[in-house]
Amino acid sequence: MLRFLIGALFLGYGILRILTISGICDCDFIFDWLWSFNWGAYIVPLLAIVVGLGIWGGGRKRSKHPGSVGPDADGRVRINSRLGGDGYVGAGQKFAGADVECFMGGATLDLRGAIIEGQVTISVKTFMGGVEIKVDPDVKVVVESNCVFAGVDNKTKLSNPDTTKVISLQANCTFGGVEIKN
Repeated sequence: MLRFLIGALFLGYGILRILTISGICDCDFIFDWLWSFNWGAYIVPLLAIVVGLGIWGGGRKRSKHPGSVGPDADGRVRINSRLGGDGYVGAGQKFAGADVECFMGGATLDLRGAIIEGQVTISVKTFMGGVEIKVDPDVKVVVESNCVFAGVDNKTKLSNPDTTKVISLQANCTFGGVEIKN
């Protein structure tokens, strides 16, 4: 809900500014009211509430020890890291894919030695966070990304171009990034 609200506020602001700048309508009265309001008195308490909710809501899924996350019943690894870090070590385990979300936090997927059969999908969403993925040299990584002030860096060196082990990475990153390496 908070994510939707913040996105709607940014979207609304951008649309109203474009409409005002292009002369389609005069929306300056909205911005005049916003800037005349005493926001300074509310900033620190609002930030404290947001940080507190992030810690409170994200605490049950976050761990201090990388490798503490395991696959769900369907075999997919799910990591939701808010204001902290988490990780998964898949050595010797069958890997069926992952869903990773990081909000001002980080995650590590260590897939070296994991059993990958065919093509699997890793979905990554970051906002001011980062994800590190480690794979074996015989795993091909195909990247699809949508990044805003962020990036995906595929540093893998493929040892066998005819491999059937393929990871399809779908990344949506804002002010963060994903690093894939051997």
